[in-house]
Amino acid sequence: MSLATKPSARRQTSQSQHECVQRFTPWIWHWFGWHSRRFLRKRFHAVRLLTGHQPMVEPGWPLLVYLNHPGWYDPLVCIQLARRFFADRRHYAPIDSKSLSRYRFLTRIGFYGLSLDDTRGGIQFLRTSERLLSVGSNAVWMTPQGKFTDTRERPVRFRQGLGHLVQRLDRVAILPLALEYAFWTESTPEALVAFGEPIYLEVRDHDHSPAQSAEEWTEQLESHLTPLQDKLAAASVRRSPEEFETLLTGRAGVGGVYDLWRQFKSLVTGGSFSREHGRGLH
Repeated sequence: MSLATKPSARRQTSQSQHECVQRFTPWIWHWFGWHSRRFLRKRFHAVRLLTGHQPMVEPGWPLLVYLNHPGWYDPLVCIQLARRFFADRRHYAPIDSKSLSRYRFLTRIGFYGLSLDDTRGGIQFLRTSERLLSVGSNAVWMTPQGKFTDTRERPVRFRQGLGHLVQRLDRVAILPLALEYAFWTESTPEALVAFGEPIYLEVRDHDHSPAQSAEEWTEQLESHLTPLQDKLAAASVRRSPEEFETLLTGRAGVGGVYDLWRQFKSLVTGGSFSREHGRGLH
């Protein structure tokens, strides 16, 4: 990917970045966070964080979070993580430009366009992301796989955009995040998450070439995410809630006639009733 830009392309990128910042509306962000929380509680049994894998990032550093991309719920889960652990930051995320044109309100909560169809789209993404990450209180969230990818697929492979972006940055904390959705004992799935160790990048000497190429950065970041995904997958297989911190509780039980019968039976027998199907099975 060529990083040279024409003046017209630079103006367009500057306008795109300015629009991205200007259109962000805090009250809509908070409202959507509240709405997505309710939505997740209806769709999941719980959102769980692997114990010992809380995000530990020094304050004052621009934050770049990169994650695997298992499914449609990823942005909603990330919004809850952002609200829980990085409430003092303003959050942004690239999204396919075609999707953004259909859901323009997303620009109000920090999403900005990403077009992979041409060089200009790639350049615009790089320059917008770079400028957003020049602010210490900002965070950018990325799914560098570029498409929904099964959590078991190995080797983990990214598109080159993330590597090119990191190569251009002067100062940033880079934080890996693993996501997985799994059915355990309830009719609704578990959303499982784990943060890795941050990488701190600070470039002090601009008179020399970058220490690593974009391709080398891509390989390094892939290698940081892969063992994190493996560790989360192993914990998922064990189905042990004790290995996780519960961030959000959601829907339990089967519902309908089945749960009504269980409630009636507990009243007759004098036992206690729990909607959780898995209660007492282990």
